[in-house]
Amino acid sequence: MGCGGCRGYKQERGTAMRDFRGVAKIIVLGVMAIGIGAAAQVHSADLSELLRVIQFFNSGGYHTDCASEDTFGPGPGAHHACEGEGEGEGEGEGEGEGEGEGEGEGEGEGEGEGEGEGEGEGEGEGEGEGEGEGEGEGEGEGEGEPGPTETILLPGDVPLELVWIPAGTFLMGRYPGEQDSYDREDPQHAVSVPGFWMGKYEITQAQWLAVRGTWPGSAPSSSYGLGDSYPAYYISWNDAKDFITSLNAHIVSSGQGPLTVRLPSEAEWEYACRAGTQTRFYFGDSLGCAADCSDCAAGVLPGNRTDYMWYCGNNSPYGSKPAGGKLPNAFGLYDMSGNVWECCEDDWHSNYTGAPSNGSAWIDSPRASYRMVRGGGWDYNARYCRSADRFSGNASSRYGLIGFRLAAIR
Repeated sequence: MGCGGCRGYKQERGTAMRDFRGVAKIIVLGVMAIGIGAAAQVHSADLSELLRVIQFFNSGGYHTDCASEDTFGPGPGAHHACEGEGEGEGEGEGEGEGEGEGEGEGEGEGEGEGEGEGEGEGEGEGEGEGEGEGEGEGEGEGEGEPGPTETILLPGDVPLELVWIPAGTFLMGRYPGEQDSYDREDPQHAVSVPGFWMGKYEITQAQWLAVRGTWPGSAPSSSYGLGDSYPAYYISWNDAKDFITSLNAHIVSSGQGPLTVRLPSEAEWEYACRAGTQTRFYFGDSLGCAADCSDCAAGVLPGNRTDYMWYCGNNSPYGSKPAGGKLPNAFGLYDMSGNVWECCEDDWHSNYTGAPSNGSAWIDSPRASYRMVRGGGWDYNARYCRSADRFSGNASSRYGLIGFRLAAIR
């Protein structure tokens, strides 16, 4: 659910902003003066990333905050350089609290097309295979074969499949020395999660329309993936809550209860994603190549990264992909890494200090403006598809890279 304005996006663009600040004005002025054709000598990936940077600056969604990890804070405000900015950067820090692709609520469907193509090329290079040794050999509780499934029939007899996730305890957050990880994933801590149901797939466009009947703003388009089996996007966190309210009413009226659907907590989401593993991805640490758009061996499970997730390394055709097109994790869940980002119930917190240990959602009172998003996306580097990675997005914004899946209890 387009929890737009992802703080994780902002950090990624923050890194790009520092990389391109010295050349952005020159290239933009050159393009304005002599046209796009004269900029053909610029490497396509650099130009694409530069356009993302320009859009980031124009969005007005963040301001300079020199005290933050990546020097940006949410909300409008002044942009200025911080002391020492640009020194020793480009090594993967400052992973991005951007404004998504800039598809604001009600904006045109084709906006931002081509953004992020080749994203992260060279990003993380030289991050050293061999860094983060001792990587996640441990297994958590709850691993094993996929559990029982249950199907909810939506209006029009559109099915929505749930998978039972058994209770267990796991270590939430990055493991010590985890390669391509970030401070926001600390401290690693034990969480005990009661059993619950989880959507087998991300909510699809057909399921959204079956429950809600229409799109709340811009409709999905062929630019980012269009079809019944494609994930729903251009929906906000608030829109997803409306979907949940409607679906719970339908479950009661159609006699399919007792069952209550909701968004998963962040802890439930990571527990379900890991499915008993403690490696970087549910398929292994995949340390044979950089955590950008590269592809290499999965690490534990057979095959390569591209067998398990949609990310910038296999983003062809451009956009989201039909749900369930890659191999599932041990719980039988699909697309937990990549495809579209998935929103959780929790408010954004910059680390886990003070986080619940019982698997419940971490909610402020009054509620904050930002919510958690998880899982990475089809246009993002592999590092953002790790099980521990966490970003946030504004609860009222809609973007083309974020969707959601449901949790449920009886």
